Amino acid sequence: GGLSGTEPAEMRMGLYEDRPVWVSPRPRENFGDKRAQGAEVAASWRPMQWWKLSGSYAWLQVMAISRDGSSAGLGLEGPVPEHQVHLRTYVDLPGNVEASALFFGGSPNEPMGIEPYKKLDLSIRWRAPRALELSLTLQNLLHGNDREFIEVASPVTVPVRPSAFGEITWRF
Repeated sequence: GGLSGTEPAEMRMGLYEDRPVWVSPRPRENFGDKRAQGAEVAASWRPMQWWKLSGSYAWLQVMAISRDGSSAGLGLEGPVPEHQVHLRTYVDLPGNVEASALFFGGSPNEPMGIEPYKKLDLSIRWRAPRALELSLTLQNLLHGNDREFIEVASPVTVPVRPSAFGEITWRF
């Protein structure tokens, strides 16, 4: 599919489903196409029965091609980092308790104005002998107000902040 967007124009705030959004008075227009290529390698290893490690590396290159066949001037190389690393460890603890940690790193995305970032999530889960599970997860522990993604069609971005949540699951 093609790339669409608007030329620089006066933007104004509007409402969509009672939420503020940016609105452009100009119609969208097809600027060209995007091409993507990449590779990913993943592995997992269980050094002990109660411990599992997994990881992956991904390379993704996205290039915008304008109508005349050049890639100059579009500035839409892609909303994802070119290099991504993912490492995870799982540990089975006594008493039906599981713990896990996830590390994720992404290279800078200079065309989109995104700095390199690191992410760490920690989770602990307890499974009762019957149908009950309780868990606590801490997400984005290495983030301040970093941005992982920028919406090309809107000047508004939402930073990723550390968060915590609990979960109760009852299976019947």
